[in-house]
Amino acid sequence: CQPPERLRLMSEEFAKQPLLHDPGDDFLYAIQFDILGRVLEAASGKPLDTLLRELITEPCGMDSTFFRVPRDRLVDLQPCYVPDPATTYLREEGEDTAGGSLLTDV
Repeated sequence: CQPPERLRLMSEEFAKQPLLHDPGDDFLYAIQFDILGRVLEAASGKPLDTLLRELITEPCGMDSTFFRVPRDRLVDLQPCYVPDPATTYLREEGEDTAGGSLLTDV
């Protein structure tokens, strides 16, 4: 499955599950932002990265905000500790998730 298709399928499976709590009764850290991202994709007919770029990052002048940082922009990121120096935070593949894969230097 390609990432958008996988997110669509995952969202459909989650929609079949019963709620653990009545809305407003309790809080459970979850993937609601990922589901929201999928809802936005479905409603707009556009991938999440395109939608966010068109509606938020470009109008706000946030030209250093990415789901996948281009290699030529890696120098703009602050170096940070990683257990294995051979690894990187650069994602060239994978899903764009509203719940935690967006990077910015703004």
